[in-house]
Amino acid sequence: EKAKSLASDSLSATPPTGEQAKAAVRISSLGGEILAMAQNPHRAHQVAVGCVDGKIRTFDLRRTPAESQPFTIKPTPGSFTVPTSVLNAHDLGVRGLEFHPRQADRLLSCSYDMTVALWDLNLEQPQTQRFHHHSEFVYGVTW
Repeated sequence: EKAKSLASDSLSATPPTGEQAKAAVRISSLGGEILAMAQNPHRAHQVAVGCVDGKIRTFDLRRTPAESQPFTIKPTPGSFTVPTSVLNAHDLGVRGLEFHPRQADRLLSCSYDMTVALWDLNLEQPQTQRFHHHSEFVYGVTW
């Protein structure tokens, strides 16, 4: 069932109590399927999503309404719900994302384009390295 929710146009996080209740957070993929999601272990309010369009979008969850009801992050111009950044990450869908366990601004991504990329989200040009040595789709990354 988790795999099914990852291959949709939004991802949801259920309440920590495990209830079959409504989603606590709902992030829209802004026009394409979300294939990967990662939460920054140093900044719990920072979430990155990887989409079928090859883009990585980051969100600051503190910028959403503080309501107990579910909310949706949509691309509304002039709204606080706009992604904090959009990276043109890969030529094909972003299949895996993972934040570094000790460096808050480092992110790894992988893609169906057979590459892995290293990102420093503090830099103006955030991509620091790209690895092209894979001969098959790359489905996941870890530090």
